Amino acid sequence: MTPKRADVAADTMDDLVWNTDAGIPHTMLTARYIADGGAIAPGALDFGDVLIRIVSDNDQLVTLQNCSASQLDLETPALPKPFEITDQFPSSLGPADSARFSVAFHPTELGPVDKELVISSTDGMEFHVMLHGNGISGSGSGGDDTGSGERTSFYAC
Repeated sequence: MTPKRADVAADTMDDLVWNTDAGIPHTMLTARYIADGGAIAPGALDFGDVLIRIVSDNDQLVTLQNCSASQLDLETPALPKPFEITDQFPSSLGPADSARFSVAFHPTELGPVDKELVISSTDGMEFHVMLHGNGISGSGSGGDDTGSGERTSFYAC
């Protein structure tokens, strides 16, 4: 969903409604229009419950947009573990350009994890995305996945 351009910087909201044979579902949408600089969306990613020590394909997309008339140069973000950027992160965005990159969650310990992705530009702007996931144990072949950090069986060469 892409909002229409606005003439002034402001917040706006609307109710998205669609008709189905099961009723009329709807969801509230909000957008913040800025006068200059950059924007990032979404402002938060929730990965839900993810098995510890099991790499899963749970990437979620983040869009970064340059809303100014000049180039936006970006510093490489230091993303806190167990989150990681899984594809190419842009080093700069031209005027009115946007780029997408993916973030994944690969927990190694049990429990909730709350971190923040901070992306800085060389001119001092910062973009923030709150990150949440929950590491859970699962049963599988490979030993004890209780999260105690110890395995009751392992493979070795």
